[in-house]
Amino acid sequence: MLGRHGHHIFRIEELPDGRAKFKQEDGLNGKKSNFLIRMVEAQIGKAYDKFNRELKARVESLYLRS
Repeated sequence: MLGRHGHHIFRIEELPDGRAKFKQEDGLNGKKSNFLIRMVEAQIGKAYDKFNRELKARVESLYLRS
């Protein structure tokens, strides 16, 4: 996109106590990348927070049954 490229990574790490840690990472490279990130950071952050809450609830509903 206009000489820019980026990445989005999801990572799940197993914790010693049997739980898991979910991480996500974004990156954008190219001209004016920092400017673009600052422009959309608040909206993206809210969307990621919502996604993470919904993902956690879904996974727990599947795997934390007694």
